[in-house]
Amino acid sequence: MKLGEFIKKFSHNNLIRLHYKEKGGNRLVLEDWNDVSMDWEVNKAKGKFRHYVNNEVLGLASILLYGTKGQSYPEAINIVIEELENQPMIDEVEDDITNMCESVEKMKKLFKFLGWLEQQRINAMIHTGKGFY
Repeated sequence: MKLGEFIKKFSHNNLIRLHYKEKGGNRLVLEDWNDVSMDWEVNKAKGKFRHYVNNEVLGLASILLYGTKGQSYPEAINIVIEELENQPMIDEVEDDITNMCESVEKMKKLFKFLGWLEQQRINAMIHTGKGFY
């Protein structure tokens, strides 16, 4: 199973760390124990591990992190993946600021409409003594 599929099926909003299988154990894909990423970032082409979305998952590794330098994220799930000779590099997807700004403008319009609607309800109550919804 590919890493992207594995994450979609089995991991939901977890920190992950990737390893390669080696004779006698595993070695880190990146150089530092602090190199972790949120699982959902992989499938959204974001973060440090986006390049490995299509690597086969070989298993999980239970690793005790004791005496490592700095914050070593012991809660991260350690996933062992295949090592590819020519690992494809995937460009990171940036958030689309334009879409975010358009969404903010739509929300402002919605709140303005809801304010107008509430004012109409209040006016109806004053005028008739009853609301219209």
